[in-house]
Amino acid sequence: MIRLTLILTLFASTIQADTIVTPDAFQTMSQGKTLYFNAAGQAFGTEQYFSDRRSLWRPASGTCDFGYWYPKDQQICFVYESWPEPICWIFLNRNGTYFARQSDDRDGLDEIELIASDHEPLNCPGPKTGS
Repeated sequence: MIRLTLILTLFASTIQADTIVTPDAFQTMSQGKTLYFNAAGQAFGTEQYFSDRRSLWRPASGTCDFGYWYPKDQQICFVYESWPEPICWIFLNRNGTYFARQSDDRDGLDEIELIASDHEPLNCPGPKTGS
């Protein structure tokens, strides 16, 4: 019985616990930074966050797009110049690693992972720049 209890305790400690990142916490962790995201181990996109919840998004295979985000309950919703329909995400902290899941699974993504952040401007050639 003691052995079973020990095994169950060890198993329970390895279960991944997701904690929802509130919109206020997301603003604190993103404002003034550029965040880099992967999906299924591949580059997904990069987003630079400014004050007043403005952002500049660059998908891995696309061009830069200005937008903004707003809170909706525990979700963070984004609206972009080229895509005015809101795209909402739930951001999660899983043992110190951050993930996001689309609320409506519009792109068929299970989740994206935040792999890095820095204070560098987003490299956007042309009229849309990250500086």
